[in-house]
Order: sequence, then structure tokens, then C-alpha cells
Amino acid sequence: SRSGTSPPPFSAAASPAHAFVLAWRSLRDAVTVATGSRPGPDAPEPPPVVHLSQEIRQSRPVRAGERVSVDVDVLGARRDPRGTRLAVRSVLAGEDGSSFAELSSALLLIGASVPAPFGTVPATSAPGTPTAATETVTHVLPPDLPRRYAEASGDDNPIHLDRDRAVAAGYPDVIAHGMSVVALVCEE
Repeated sequence: SRSGTSPPPFSAAASPAHAFVLAWRSLRDAVTVATGSRPGPDAPEPPPVVHLSQEIRQSRPVRAGERVSVDVDVLGARRDPRGTRLAVRSVLAGEDGSSFAELSSALLLIGASVPAPFGTVPATSAPGTPTAATETVTHVLPPDLPRRYAEASGDDNPIHLDRDRAVAAGYPDVIAHGMSVVALVCEE
């Protein structure tokens, strides 16, 4: 809740987080292929994925009812003390075939030793110094936010939904999806 002010007026414009939600399933499929995991009862389960950073560049927002194609490329992999880091680029295009969004994702595959290192994995950038006045807004996230966001986005990563899996990945409890927090920031 905002301290002492009313919420901002609703905007019908799509949030930049919408582009990520549209790309998520293809991004998850690319991780499955890169690690050699395959869906099925006898297939090894993909490693837990931690979303380290996300850059979204778009020339326009997603349009309501638009058919969007997503092209995903794994640009590189490198070892990390906690597993394997991946650099992934996703490009979204509209019905006319022209791209309108490019997403650069840095992912950590917890405990993974595949794929073998290749390509380029840029260092995860640290937040810069704010250039404008800042405002502090406090939100108390409802406990069911991870479940609701998982249903809406298709991101059913167990670190967001299963306490035991989150603890095994090094967290004290389930954690909110980073992109649900980005969506909240965009809403502000």
C-alpha cells in the first residue's frame, strides 16, 4: 500500500512484464533442451532455475489479442559455484513478422553441470545510481501471490511453490517470482 496517497490510475497499456510472460514457456523449453532434460515419466527432472537478471527492450507494448511468435537462443553457458549460468535471448515478433521486443535473461541452473561451457555469458550488472528523485513505496505481498502468478504466467518453478524445494535451493522459504515484482513496479 502507498503511504498516504491513492493508487495510480489504471493504465490499459501492457506492462513490459507481459513480454516476459509471453516468452517464459519458450525460455523454459530452451533450458530443458540445454540441460538434456526431456518431459516424460522416466526423464530426469530439469534443475531448479533461478532468474538472476532480466533486460527487456521493446519498441512497443504487446497488443491485446495479438498473436506473438517467440524465438529463443541460448547464447552461452559457464560454470558457477552453485551450478551453471546461462545467457538467453528471446525475440518477440507480431503477426506481421516484425520484432517488437528483445529480452536478455541471465539464469542460474542450481546444481547443474550441463551444458558444457560455450559462448558468452555477460556478468550480471549491478543496479546503477538513481538519476532522478526516488519515492519509497511499501507493498505487503499476499502469501498466495506466488501460486497466483504461477497460474497466470505458467512459471511453476518449485522454488516459488514448494517450501522444501526452495530451502534445498538455498532460500529460507518460497520466494516471489522476480517478474511478479517487476510487474508490481511497472504498475506503480
